[in-house]
Amino acid sequence: MKTKLTAIMIVCLFVFASSVQAQVASKTSVGITDNYFSGNSNVTTKGFGGLADITQKVAARQAFNLLQNATSAYTNSTGSTLYPSYKLVAMDETVDTFVETGTASVTKAAFDAWIAQINTAAGVLGESISEHNRYVGLPPIGNTSFGERASAYTVTAVTNAFYGAASSLVTASTANTDIIPVIRNNVKTLAVAANRLGKALGQTPALDVSAIGGYVNTYTGNTVGQLAYETLVLSGAATTGTVADPTYKAADLTAYAVILGKNLATITQYLDDILFYETSSIGALTDNSGGTGATTVPAFPDIDAYTTAGTDLTAFAEFNTSVGVVQTGISSLTLQINKYNFKNGKSKVLDETGKTPSTTIAVIDDSMTAVDGSANNALKYAEATIIKTAVEENLTSLVKQVNILGDVYGIARMTDNTGVSPSDTFTIDEVSAATTGGDGTLATGVSKTQADAWLDSCSDAIASINDHLDKITTASGYLNVPFNLTAKY
Repeated sequence: MKTKLTAIMIVCLFVFASSVQAQVASKTSVGITDNYFSGNSNVTTKGFGGLADITQKVAARQAFNLLQNATSAYTNSTGSTLYPSYKLVAMDETVDTFVETGTASVTKAAFDAWIAQINTAAGVLGESISEHNRYVGLPPIGNTSFGERASAYTVTAVTNAFYGAASSLVTASTANTDIIPVIRNNVKTLAVAANRLGKALGQTPALDVSAIGGYVNTYTGNTVGQLAYETLVLSGAATTGTVADPTYKAADLTAYAVILGKNLATITQYLDDILFYETSSIGALTDNSGGTGATTVPAFPDIDAYTTAGTDLTAFAEFNTSVGVVQTGISSLTLQINKYNFKNGKSKVLDETGKTPSTTIAVIDDSMTAVDGSANNALKYAEATIIKTAVEENLTSLVKQVNILGDVYGIARMTDNTGVSPSDTFTIDEVSAATTGGDGTLATGVSKTQADAWLDSCSDAIASINDHLDKITTASGYLNVPFNLTAKY
């Protein structure tokens, strides 16, 4: 009897899967392990790997594909950068009040313009999440009256800097009661709504709202658990900032606005990630760096202060170009790591290189043109050391990240003998280019020989990291079957 029941359940599953596939525009790959239908009878298992688990993931995947086809990528136009690792930062319930004695306060007009911007940006997030919720059976964000959504999925600018004034000031007592606490609650509500959407789509990562404070707004209508956005109101009458009727200091409100902007940017990026980080099939990068991969990353060679003895200095413009290629390679590796991090529910590495990642790592020029510095075109030692330190920290941070990933898949760790400490903030930093050339006299230059050796070591490190990622790609153990599950293991 059990054998017959199991057979019937398998048939039902594949009938359901075929139906799902018919509704999805294109065939894609499925992320299920090859022992799901082994002799271990996983079909009758209630938990992970069982029929109910698989069916739920198929349904989530169907919604994901339909939603992705109906949605454009999110654009962060807030003017703020995001916090790494999807972690929102605490927002105070009030902003300190201030008695104006000069020209340091915030005008009512500037404050009200800011409130309108917040409503509009929140409108993009709230209305977009509500649209997405239709695909997964979640209710829209209720009881809303957002600002006008000018462009779907583009989260619009929100001021993060205020400038001092002496008159027609915002009344802090009204704002601290009716506006500032509501801003915090609304941000938390939007973040929780985004998390519910991510969970419904089968995505493991979630925004961390533990530090933000406040509470989640719920709708008072008939839908149980429906979230709500409370529209922000304008700030009332102006004040002169007296002791009895204080205002806000521009610097204090700026500090609050910076945190708000970054929290909104983080929610925006999270929504884009859960919809467009397609991780069911992760292809290997093409490595044209010219480096030699190894399981050990050795110490980077030194760059010393050098005095020219002829045509033996490093051309600074060419060095800048090579460092830019190195940073683009680092950005490409970061994106690949993030795809695996997202698949496994790990923290996102924040790419602040300013480069555009690619599936191909370009050739890194490690043979600089020798110059004599007479045209002030030689790389300066002072600038080279700053660049060297920043690039090396980025590379060792990636070694740390691929080792964490390798642990998930049972792959032996890379050995980091660089002696450089990786970033503790899950951030890959931008590296500023050398700004001006020098003449290489009086120990101010960098020899071509040392610059070449250092660039060669960077290409080797990139090749080594990519080799380790290739092992993860090989070891990830996914089969291709005619429908797509993105299971986050």
